[in-house]
Parts: sequence; C-alpha cells; structure tokens
Amino acid sequence: MALLSIITRHRSYMRAFSLATPYLKNPSRLSGLLDKAQAKADDGSYVYVSALRNALTLPLRMLRAYISGEYRRLPWRSLTMLTAAVIYFLLPFDFITDLLPLIGLMDDIGVLAWTLRQLKQDVDRFEAWESSVAAGKARGPDAGAAIAVPVEIAPAVPDTAVTRAVD
Repeated sequence: MALLSIITRHRSYMRAFSLATPYLKNPSRLSGLLDKAQAKADDGSYVYVSALRNALTLPLRMLRAYISGEYRRLPWRSLTMLTAAVIYFLLPFDFITDLLPLIGLMDDIGVLAWTLRQLKQDVDRFEAWESSVAAGKARGPDAGAAIAVPVEIAPAVPDTAVTRAVD
C-alpha cells in the first residue's frame, strides 16, 4: 500500500490526473482514449495478464456509460480519478516503464485497482445500476411497466372509534 501512495504522488500519475479534466470535457476525445486503452488491453502481449483486463474493464464501462449519457450519477472527482487511471495505464513511461515485460504493468494494475477501491461506493452503485439495466433487458422492453389495478379504499374510521377500540 505504501508503494501505491508513492506512485499516486509520482509525476506520471500527477500528469495523468491533470490531463483527465480536458478529456472529460470532450466526450469524443475521451471515447478515443477509451478505445486506445481497450486496444492496449486486447493486445496479444498482454493477454496473459488477466488481472489487467479485470482491473481495466470496469473503469472503461463506467466511463462509456457516462459518455453515452446512460449513467450520470458519478461525481466529478470519481470521473477524474477513473480517467486519470486510464491515462496512467496508457502512459508508456510511468513509475515502472511498460517496456519491461509484465513487470511494467504491475503499477498500472495497482493504480486501476486502487482507484476502484477509493471509489467503492460509486462502483457499487454503478454495478447495481448495470445489473438492473441488464435485468430489464432480459425481461423485455415492457418490463417494469405500470399495471393499473383497481383498489377499493375503506372508508375512514373516525378517531373516536379508534380510541374506544384501544380502551
């Protein structure tokens, strides 16, 4: 954990963090960034690193849902941290250079995992939303539609009747 504290104060992470806001203000640019991150994760040389794919998948889904407007319940700080983690992943020369096979990805995985832990409540809400959307699609387009059911309402009981029944 101390190493992650050092990494998140390293100039590469600070640079990634400072670049996050301009990406967030330009959805098409952010979309391109996410495409690059996905392409890097899908690169044949990284396939054997399943931890990388697992750590990267969730931030990419969260940011894509934000860009599309499907999910907007993420605070700005969370969006910035997620974007910074993706940018950090794409930087070839960060705390541990990505030019070192396998070892160079360890800091990237650590930053992605650390970010998700820091944003646990936002991640949990997003995953719950995502599950509800998936469940809705599985039930069909009319799932959750309101159904009118006639309800008979009993006449109001005067307060005096209630107090007599209690006595």
